Amino acid sequence: MAVWSVATVDGGIRARIHVAVSSPRSGVGVREAAYGTIAPALLADSFPIERRGRVLAVFFCAIPIGSAAGYILGGLVDQHYGWRAAFWIAGAPGLLLSLLVLLVKDPPRGLH
Repeated sequence: MAVWSVATVDGGIRARIHVAVSSPRSGVGVREAAYGTIAPALLADSFPIERRGRVLAVFFCAIPIGSAAGYILGGLVDQHYGWRAAFWIAGAPGLLLSLLVLLVKDPPRGLH
């Protein structure tokens, strides 16, 4: 998550030419694809079967809601601070959340 967030921030820092933007954004895409395939299994192992449907529903709803919020907030940030600042602001919460993830214990597999 930290590398994903750093790649997002890096897209705003080095965004002078197309290659400088596409390289960090490609890194974000690869990490996002990996996260989207691994997270449901981790969630399934973290919650009992009675709650698993709701947890997975929230997870899969968060993806399009987060994308929509990114478009809206990114546009607002662009209007006030420029489009590069949108990358910096989008990456900062991920860096903070990655520190919290360090506190999460890896659940035992297949118990629920």
